[in-house]
Amino acid sequence: MLTPSNSNSATGLTLVDGKTRRRISFTDILFIQSEHIYVRLFLRDGSKVLHRGALRDLVRQLPARFFLQIHRSYIINLHAVSKYRGGVLTIGGEAIPVSRTYRKILREALNNPPQVTIPYHASDRGGSSLRAI
Repeated sequence: MLTPSNSNSATGLTLVDGKTRRRISFTDILFIQSEHIYVRLFLRDGSKVLHRGALRDLVRQLPARFFLQIHRSYIINLHAVSKYRGGVLTIGGEAIPVSRTYRKILREALNNPPQVTIPYHASDRGGSSLRAI
């Protein structure tokens, strides 16, 4: 089950991690990886959350100004990128592939970062034909 948080969907998500409902702030998410029927969220504190669900469902819950899909299996937090070179970016020490389809969108997003600072707002979703969430 994936739902916006009842208390404040503008700042985070509520996910089911195993048998536990867990509130996750957008600012805590470094990146998200799709693993077949699961998505794994990598958080700033080094922890990971495994949630049964599709990446496409999660995409709809994230603010477009700060999150970007860069591969069919990855969504990143633009504020967490430490390095981008040669089709691979680094976030939290993890190397993440960038598909050719998304490279131009990623370069534009990194060269023109949002002028608004965190906290995020869930209604800030884009409408690109490519999945710039």
